[in-house]
Amino acid sequence: MGLNYIVGLIEGLLFLVLSIGIIVYAFSLHSYGEWALSPALFPLILGGVLFCFSLILLVKRYRSKFKERQGVSIDWFLALGSVGLSITYALLLPVLHFTLSTLLYLSSFLLILGVRNLWILIGLPIGLTVSIYYIFGVLLKVVLP
Repeated sequence: MGLNYIVGLIEGLLFLVLSIGIIVYAFSLHSYGEWALSPALFPLILGGVLFCFSLILLVKRYRSKFKERQGVSIDWFLALGSVGLSITYALLLPVLHFTLSTLLYLSSFLLILGVRNLWILIGLPIGLTVSIYYIFGVLLKVVLP
């Protein structure tokens, strides 16, 4: 039993517990009306999908117990950079608002991922930000931060 196997089992079990918590919380949001209009519908779907994925993860780790693999190296710059960028994005969102924060976040994230094509670095963040703003802010009338 290697370290990857144990870490995989712990991850699968944590996601399984998290998904059960989300499902229980979703049922507490439901007001016993129509499910299509219930605020519990999306968290319930999310919890169900997470539950299925965590079971798949557990099954894959159980099957890989018999196949000894080489150690997996972690790119700490990518891992810590994405966490740091996400925290910075959450902190800057109230200050810079949705549009500018999202443009900066997506551009920085693409740089950390190693994208160096200027058209992608500029076009993708602008296209995604405008699309999200139009779909949620204009069409669905969701108030964006």
